[in-house]
Amino acid sequence: MEQIFFLKNGRKPLYIQLYDAIIDKIYAGSIDADEKMPSIRQLAKSMNLSRTTIETAYNQLVSEGFLYSIPQKGYFVMDISKPLQKEKSHHKKYSNDNNVSRTKPVLTLDKEKQIRYDFVSEYVEEQNFNITMWKRNINKVLNQQDTQLFSYSNPFGENLLKEAITGYFTRVRGINAKKEQVVIGAGSSALLRALSILLKEEKYNELCIDDPGFNQAKEVFAQNGYSIRGIPLINNVIDVSMIEKLRNRVLFTSPSYQFPYGEIMQVQTRHDVLNWAKETDSYIIEDDYNNELRYVGKPVPSLQGMDYNDRVIYLGAFSTLLIPSIRVSFIVLPLHLVDKYHNMFLNRVQSASKLEQLALASLINSGDFGKHIRKLRKSYRNKYYRIKELCAKYLTDVGKVHIPSAGLICVIELIKPVSEVALKQVSYELNVNILGISWFMTTNTLKGLEKKLILNYRGIKEQDLENGIILIKELICQLY
Repeated sequence: MEQIFFLKNGRKPLYIQLYDAIIDKIYAGSIDADEKMPSIRQLAKSMNLSRTTIETAYNQLVSEGFLYSIPQKGYFVMDISKPLQKEKSHHKKYSNDNNVSRTKPVLTLDKEKQIRYDFVSEYVEEQNFNITMWKRNINKVLNQQDTQLFSYSNPFGENLLKEAITGYFTRVRGINAKKEQVVIGAGSSALLRALSILLKEEKYNELCIDDPGFNQAKEVFAQNGYSIRGIPLINNVIDVSMIEKLRNRVLFTSPSYQFPYGEIMQVQTRHDVLNWAKETDSYIIEDDYNNELRYVGKPVPSLQGMDYNDRVIYLGAFSTLLIPSIRVSFIVLPLHLVDKYHNMFLNRVQSASKLEQLALASLINSGDFGKHIRKLRKSYRNKYYRIKELCAKYLTDVGKVHIPSAGLICVIELIKPVSEVALKQVSYELNVNILGISWFMTTNTLKGLEKKLILNYRGIKEQDLENGIILIKELICQLY
């Protein structure tokens, strides 16, 4: 293959510059499908780069589906078809919640009973949020923008926050949006409810969703009269073949972090899903869950940023990155839905606090938010490696453990199915809060049984993780 060149402009890490250059050549057709890439040693020598830089870029391209590797043979280019495009596109190329958990709480018999280890709720350790930083930005609003607080908030969100979101998420997540496309709300459920009403008026009446998937989305759309269709996974991401014949549907999916496995939707699957949406007049709601909490490689670009045809509605939330009590979420609407949304909800009262919106805008614009994310990622990366160590030490003889290199959830595949009733009872006796995967399934073939357990370790203190995992092993042994 031809030599790969890129500018060392100092603004991006070298591995990202190489990653971008290879993608450009793949899409330009300069590199053929199944063509072998230069070896890590060859490319490092010819470009005067370290092997680590080349390997990191190659691994990121493999994780996103641009390359594939064959042991002892090397890296090869994946056969990728391009997404359907409009005749003219002004698509911008990528450059480098709420308080409701993705998990459903276990019902206990005694509300006063103290839970020792909660592997369900998405609470946050105190050390992972600088409350002084938040107070500083709150006080900044009170001191400098106090007159704005004497009126109701814009029903679609404060312009300062919409501008901050557009700038930050364009830069970090590669979204393609103007501030007018952004709508703010207090938590994902409020925004999903509005979307379900809007799309119902557009004659959509079925929600397709990853199975397992986000319960809250299913509940909100079902309450508004939608039928719910669970789409099974293949290799832990959505099986596109199960939707290709469906028309006029709404698809809810998490391409950058498939719950609960943390898998990335590879680039060819992304193109297939985008092509499906255009050809069938369907919409995709992209839930960018855990978008920045990736510990190996770099965060994967958003699906919305790859969409040439305005079929993707982007859903983002700040509660998983800050604290659950800051209930601010947002959506990015396709341009052709903006006026329809505004006309439909013009008289609706904004559900998100105006003070919190302005403080969050200040947090982003001051750079405090970026600093917080970097610190949070470092803390959670340490916890990720610790949970890997503990699961390898204690759980390998009771099940197969899948620990994604993003987010803070791991999945334990049990040696044999166990009773849901027994799981609840033993969890209650051991004062542990834990769930089976059936809570998230639209279609559960194991009636009354659990085959996989979901552990959310976000809020468990690092020093308490070992005792928590030991207790999980005791729980599983009792179930067997």
